[in-house]
Amino acid sequence: MATISFAPKAEAPAPAPAAPSTEVAVIEPTTLAVSAPSTPSGIEGEITAGDIRPPRINLVQKTGKLGDEFTPGAFVYDKAFPITDGKKHFNATVLRFKKYYQQKLAFGESQDMPLKFDTAAEVRANGGQVSQYDAPDFYQEAADILFAIEAPANVDEEHMAFFPYVNEGKNYGLAVYTVTSSGFTSIGKRIITDATMLLRDGLWTGQYRIHSEKKTSAQNSWFVPVATFDKKHSAEAAQFFRNIAQL
Repeated sequence: MATISFAPKAEAPAPAPAAPSTEVAVIEPTTLAVSAPSTPSGIEGEITAGDIRPPRINLVQKTGKLGDEFTPGAFVYDKAFPITDGKKHFNATVLRFKKYYQQKLAFGESQDMPLKFDTAAEVRANGGQVSQYDAPDFYQEAADILFAIEAPANVDEEHMAFFPYVNEGKNYGLAVYTVTSSGFTSIGKRIITDATMLLRDGLWTGQYRIHSEKKTSAQNSWFVPVATFDKKHSAEAAQFFRNIAQL
């Protein structure tokens, strides 16, 4: 059975200019991958974790390529189709959650991928810091979240292929969602907190309703994800999601 693995982080940081907390940049995470113990049917050669990438969901902001194609505030699956406009929620169960620290880069000023470290101690050992947001060597809290997302009611037949797992008459699909800055505060800390109380038996034992909300500052506006705890799964449903988490 396939497992979720997290690839190693980069070794050394390079100073970068600070940026306002607008969360308009869409940064593709590279830390979450699915690896298979055997070669899939029809594939020849050795298959490693880096060869398999689960689909991703993105929260559309005003700027960037997704903002040109979709409504800001919408959640988009695999950059192909919206699963909600953001005003309405979608249902999701958390399967895996990976926290780390990510280098804060100014939006549009660097083509480099941000450097990442697992702990604040590693950040400081490599010349960075995690306390002063506007400093050029700042590393922000970030997380990759592996969701099992319930297929939206209006998904068409073509896109239903992204939701192959069925339980109690409902289809589900896997997707990775990366949160940083205010997104980490709004949804990342909620999940971490729930893991110590509501979901002590496993992240996969409960369901969230997720939508977006607009935030504003004197200089800008942006959208953040909001997770509302919906319900605890039955023992049978929790086992279903636990099985998916181990794929």
